[in-house]
Amino acid sequence: MIKRLIAVLVCCVAFAGVAQAENFTLLQVSVFHPVQLFDQTETVRGIRLNAIYGVNEDVGGIDVGLVNKVTGVVRGVQIGLVNLVDGDASGFEYGLVNIVGGSVTGYQAGVFNTVHGNFKGIQSGWINNVNGEFAGLQAGYFWNYATEIRGVQIGLVNSAGKLHGVQLGILNFTSHANPAGFLPIINAAY
Repeated sequence: MIKRLIAVLVCCVAFAGVAQAENFTLLQVSVFHPVQLFDQTETVRGIRLNAIYGVNEDVGGIDVGLVNKVTGVVRGVQIGLVNLVDGDASGFEYGLVNIVGGSVTGYQAGVFNTVHGNFKGIQSGWINNVNGEFAGLQAGYFWNYATEIRGVQIGLVNSAGKLHGVQLGILNFTSHANPAGFLPIINAAY
């Protein structure tokens, strides 16, 4: 019995130390950075509401506002007019402008989407840009670009450095594909 009590006490002390070591909040409300409930260095694991502009290090959960800025990683749902993520994003991102400095896994939709890393999933918008490897479906009303694509590009103009898949559009360009670097309507390479 005493051994069990000691084990429970050791676990409680260990978990208390872990919770204290990690700074996070379940709710963040921001009017305009730095006017927000918690400092920008806090991680949000829950809901972040940004009236005009909010900044936090990491967000896991739901992030809603006019301008949402994350200096680290986003995991969850991000909805705003402008979504800015310095690190990676996974989940669902919806806004007029979505800019991710790292990689994305999931679904990204907006008028202008750009990802500086790799992308796995679906990207849809007027202009889509991935400066890394894209795996999935890239659907743009006007222009799609990926350094390397493994999947499908559908849009008015499609461009890929390397193509391992299909391009469907009026103008289809690729730098390293056979049979041609440019084909109208459909282009495919594997």
